[in-house]
Amino acid sequence: MEGVLTTSSAASAVERWINDRAGLPPARTQYRSLLEQLAHLCAAEVVRRGGDEDQLWTLLNEAAELLHSLWYVAAPKVATKWWRDGETPNDEEKKIIAQAKGVIWIRHEPHISFMEGFESKSHFSCSTESLNFTLAEYLEKPWLRHPVLDAIFLDMLITNEICRFGEHIKVKHSVAKTMGYADFEPFKKWFWLTLVVPVGAFWGMSYDYTKIGWWILGIWVSIWIFIINIRPKLIRSKLMTRHESYVKLWLSMRDVWDLLNGPVLNPTRIREAMRLTTDAGAVWENSAWAIIDRVILHDPAVWIVTY
Repeated sequence: MEGVLTTSSAASAVERWINDRAGLPPARTQYRSLLEQLAHLCAAEVVRRGGDEDQLWTLLNEAAELLHSLWYVAAPKVATKWWRDGETPNDEEKKIIAQAKGVIWIRHEPHISFMEGFESKSHFSCSTESLNFTLAEYLEKPWLRHPVLDAIFLDMLITNEICRFGEHIKVKHSVAKTMGYADFEPFKKWFWLTLVVPVGAFWGMSYDYTKIGWWILGIWVSIWIFIINIRPKLIRSKLMTRHESYVKLWLSMRDVWDLLNGPVLNPTRIREAMRLTTDAGAVWENSAWAIIDRVILHDPAVWIVTY
């Protein structure tokens, strides 16, 4: 059929398309390498459909837009900062940006982020809404499936959640450490003790019930000693215990991150680790389960990932 692409003609069309695209990072960069591999997946899909060059161009542009969207969320911030803020970089910054533009994803280390905080180079946070939108577009194109893209999406979701939970733990730990005699909650919950009981005791004294009044006051003072002295300590102890359970959960979540360290991964083992942390209280994005389940369908034992 005239215009229908063969394997050879589709490959030639892909080469022309890549050469005609302006502003691409240099060859052998992560971005360029993935784009070329996705382009050949597009070519294979068009040949399978019996399509022509126009159809190939459509798929190629969709793949390029998808990869760019992923890059915008995942790439080092220096690569996208000036696009976002409208600032003009100097010459040295331009060199750094040029190198960073060739990178889609580098693994962030949650344990370093946990120690150093939001400003750490190892810290990663992103809009899960934007990430899930891009991921949905990717999952809608099963013929575009790529093991590295699967790994990048999953690693981003896992790392984002671990970093977010780590900062949450530190906030809670700060509250637990400072919890003590400054706990004024008893004054709210025990208002009747602050007003009704002493007033009643003094009222009783005025009617010659002095012993009973002193007895009531003694109980009132004892209870207040408990509230002011002991109760905050019990609250602090409870908070610290909860903090320790949070840290234990965070460590088990980091173990999931460790299992994503390639190049040879076992998707079934990764999913089992995710399940165990979920049973312990972790919350992973639904999209993370979608990715790992699809990887397992492809091969439950071996997942080769080379960034």
